[in-house]
Amino acid sequence: MTQKYIVVFNKTTSAEDIEKEIAAVEAAGGEVYQKYTTSLKGFAATIPDSHLQELKNLQGDGGKIQHIEADGEVHTQ
Repeated sequence: MTQKYIVVFNKTTSAEDIEKEIAAVEAAGGEVYQKYTTSLKGFAATIPDSHLQELKNLQGDGGKIQHIEADGEVHTQ
């Protein structure tokens, strides 16, 4: 299954490393629909479940990725 996520990289992650991860998501059948470069480094994409764990493995101490959040709509009351 493919779901939408926002992937945020650490401030020290290079633009080259981010582009490599974007290419890996696309090669796995995902689609990047937004890139973030000003207030944070990252992207929003549909990511196949089969590739999501690979991205999660890049989190943690010394990892490239700060966090991965499910993307969705926010509603107010």
